[in-house]
Amino acid sequence: MLSPSISGSFIDLYELTMGETYFLEGRKDAPANFDYFFRKIPNGGGYVLFAGLHDLLDVLETFHFTDADITFFRKLHFRPSYIDFLRDFQFRGSIYSVSEGEVVFPICPLLRVEGTLFETQLVETLLLNLLNFESLIATKASRMRHVAGNRLLSDFGLRRAHGPGVVLAVPGPR
Repeated sequence: MLSPSISGSFIDLYELTMGETYFLEGRKDAPANFDYFFRKIPNGGGYVLFAGLHDLLDVLETFHFTDADITFFRKLHFRPSYIDFLRDFQFRGSIYSVSEGEVVFPICPLLRVEGTLFETQLVETLLLNLLNFESLIATKASRMRHVAGNRLLSDFGLRRAHGPGVVLAVPGPR
């Protein structure tokens, strides 16, 4: 499981700004959905392993804004009524997805998010970050295992991983 200490503010400012627009225009509760897919496999690879679903679901289950987030949002001059709304926000949408570890291909929808316009917009960056990174690492590991066969593998990739990506790239329970 990914650390529950990840704040709801692990998103682009753009998502919050768009959310405020929906909030002020009275459109925040309009139904919305989007599909997650990718257009092409980089570097001529033949497949991608879908990964990150479990971490995404864990994060969405506890997605919230901390008191520190709320204080920071005030400094960004968001409207007080919007900030009050953010304080109580919880993701209540639905996720439909292919299975973790499934071999997937370009242009095929892999995951669907359904909910309100506000909540689907708000989780977009987080979803892309987790699924893109974990699928990349799982695919690279699969290709390395295929090439190595039954030989012992050793990888020093954690030295080059970015931030919390180190935690996400380590196999086994978290």
